[in-house]
Amino acid sequence: MEKRYKMKIEKQTISISQTNSFSQLVMDYVDENEKMLPFIEAFPSLETLQKQLSHKMFQPAQRDLLVRVLRKQYAKINITEAEENACGLLQKQNTFTICTAHQPVIFTGHLYFMYKIMHVIKLAEQCKMQFSDYDFVPVFYMGSEDDDLQEIGTFHYNQKKYQWDTPQTGACGRMSTKDLEPILQEVCLTLNLQKEDEKYLFDVLQEAYHSTNTLAEATRMLVHHLFGMYGLLVIDGDDTEFKRTFIPVMEDELIQQSSHLVVAKTIEQLQVNYTAQASPRELNLFYLKDNIRERIERVGEQWTVNNTAISFDKTALLDELHQYPERFSPNVILRPLYQENILPNIAFIGGGAEIAYWMELKSLFAYHHIVYPILQLRNSILWIGEREQQRMKMLSLRHADLFKDIEALYQQFVAKSDTMQELDKLQNTINTYYQEINLLSKEVNKPLEVSMLAHHAKAEKIQKRIREKFVAQIKKKDEQIYTNILKLKTALFPKHTLQERHDNFLTLYKLYGREMFSILYQYQDGLKNDFIILQAHEMNDY
Repeated sequence: MEKRYKMKIEKQTISISQTNSFSQLVMDYVDENEKMLPFIEAFPSLETLQKQLSHKMFQPAQRDLLVRVLRKQYAKINITEAEENACGLLQKQNTFTICTAHQPVIFTGHLYFMYKIMHVIKLAEQCKMQFSDYDFVPVFYMGSEDDDLQEIGTFHYNQKKYQWDTPQTGACGRMSTKDLEPILQEVCLTLNLQKEDEKYLFDVLQEAYHSTNTLAEATRMLVHHLFGMYGLLVIDGDDTEFKRTFIPVMEDELIQQSSHLVVAKTIEQLQVNYTAQASPRELNLFYLKDNIRERIERVGEQWTVNNTAISFDKTALLDELHQYPERFSPNVILRPLYQENILPNIAFIGGGAEIAYWMELKSLFAYHHIVYPILQLRNSILWIGEREQQRMKMLSLRHADLFKDIEALYQQFVAKSDTMQELDKLQNTINTYYQEINLLSKEVNKPLEVSMLAHHAKAEKIQKRIREKFVAQIKKKDEQIYTNILKLKTALFPKHTLQERHDNFLTLYKLYGREMFSILYQYQDGLKNDFIILQAHEMNDY
């Protein structure tokens, strides 16, 4: 019989500033610095979310459209009771959404893909508990029109980088998963089919990445199987009916090119204190058709599609827009407006880069009379296994210490040794004598005092060099300590980056199975901004 373990999880948190992994803009946002106020609706809290409920007006016709398109997009899926209930709730005027967004990355890409999704689930539930007269549906907006194949087609698992090798071009969500077959088979070979949870995932991956599915369909199926039980809904913006509602904004962009001027002004204000995350183009729409997604550029009274022979005059362009709105695709500047245009959304959960570029857009939302949501920084998480916990204990490291570089950690460990503490004591004694000499020289005259201060400065440099030599020789004497620090950092920060920005969910799934999602559900937070650390311990089998 298969052995199963119940995981005991110990949760710790540290401030994001202690991780040295976030921009000053993000840290100021979390600290609710008043410099942020011109660029946001309000800082996230239950009170501001409650106010947002009265700001976001979403008409019955918009709700009918949203549910109709959702049901069409879920046609291939046997939806869960929770998903069915969520669709029904969206028809009601007292239902709102909590949203996050991401491209349909193969096999979900990085771990934070999962964290973003569970975060919207937790915040939606928190809102329901607080505002019982309303309902809240967690939504994953899939940016399927993205064409960045380098990012979308890459993930790391089992100490290997997987890269989707395909000749397909255009919107990645429309691409066939047929040529993902080699990667699918290689990944599936790592799963132990004798284990229930791994057999379950094997079946899910085989269904999702079946050669008849597009990447958007595959991503929807995968997310459905992993999160559908929580009532999460996946929405693909690549839809004619959705695009038709966005025609007024796209027409303004094509003819007036307003977003460039509006956003540039905001960026100018933002750059007084911060670096802009995204820069608007003069025209922020792509042309999307068949296997192309290329920028639209205006030259005089002609609109051309970059890298193609396609061009329009004004009349032909507007005819194309009104007849085929699905052929026009918003870029990073307009996509947030498009998303908020089709959802009864009150809050958007994003990573640091997303929060940064959304802050550039508040004035553009106002210009187009679209309600700007409350922005919430997504949860960040570091998982620490038992082996790494043992190394931390042996090295006497705190959680905040983990985010220091290897050399700093080694210096910190060495500083606690008896030899270095004795050396520090001796050097402190030397410095005390020098200070007394400085005071004595001051009584003689100013030139002597200046000379003694110079000698003291030279002595401090010599002492620093002495300390470095001690550290170097101790390192040679006890290489195992340095090796343990190196192994700890490599395990928790692969390729010198946060675990969540490198590893794929399969890495954790192999360790914890479906319990991984139960753990995230239990320990992620809705409105808190601390960096979460989860220490996992295996319990006796049950």
